[in-house]
Amino acid sequence: PTNDIELVRSKLKNLELQNGTSTGDSLILALSQFGENSKGGVVVVISDGRQTSGVTTIENASGALLGAGVKAYNIALGSPEGKIVVTEGEGQEINTKVILVPPDPQGMSTIATITGGETYTAFTMDDLSTIYKSVSGKLDITPGWVSISWIVALLALFFALLSAIFWRIYLIN
Repeated sequence: PTNDIELVRSKLKNLELQNGTSTGDSLILALSQFGENSKGGVVVVISDGRQTSGVTTIENASGALLGAGVKAYNIALGSPEGKIVVTEGEGQEINTKVILVPPDPQGMSTIATITGGETYTAFTMDDLSTIYKSVSGKLDITPGWVSISWIVALLALFFALLSAIFWRIYLIN
């Protein structure tokens, strides 16, 4: 929910990779960033695997998004043969392990179905770029007018009360 590209870049640089995928908890965290004005909001979920950790299920988190009026556009990233190689240790005690990380199109589809969003699968960076363009074309990011008539009415009431107080003081003196 920002146009500040440098802020996003700095946040991404400070991310720390952890084991597991907490999709449900991530959705709840994303929802918390909206504050009180979540209606019409959008979350873009990019995941390279199925949920393997966390407290909140994707169904419960998706229900929370739906209740807040937030749609989720989901991207299952990678191929069924996807894997990451993790190297641990130092010196002669280096251990390398391969962790399979197939994407979870079914989980992403569940989130989209519940929230009214859409789901995509990206196998390559070109796919991801095309999906970003497609999703951004569906977002309403144009500024609009916001009604402030209630503020004007409140100010009018305040000045009417203030006038009545001064009129009363004037009549007493």
